[in-house]
Amino acid sequence: MAGSQPTLLDILNSAQFQLAVLLQLGLEEDNIADFLGMTKLTFNRTLADILVRTEAFNADHLKTRLLFETENDLLEPLRLRTALTELQRRASELLSGSSCPAMTRAEP
Repeated sequence: MAGSQPTLLDILNSAQFQLAVLLQLGLEEDNIADFLGMTKLTFNRTLADILVRTEAFNADHLKTRLLFETENDLLEPLRLRTALTELQRRASELLSGSSCPAMTRAEP
């Protein structure tokens, strides 16, 4: 990408990008953490790392950037499709109950 600014797909790893997408979709932080199989602490650390890497002021700034990059076709289609396919796979697993974090946690 000579001469152009890197996109979120360039800056973030797959899990970080998925978290950003789920934030953009309006999911609550606790639901995102559960969906991605993270503790709340890991979610907060990951989000903080994303904000540092992207130089975003806060989650709203990150969501605005993702929306801008999407609406302006700045994200490489194949890489975007791969990231979204992984989210779809995780959702299918959760719906089928095969990897639902809430279902695999031990009862107190």
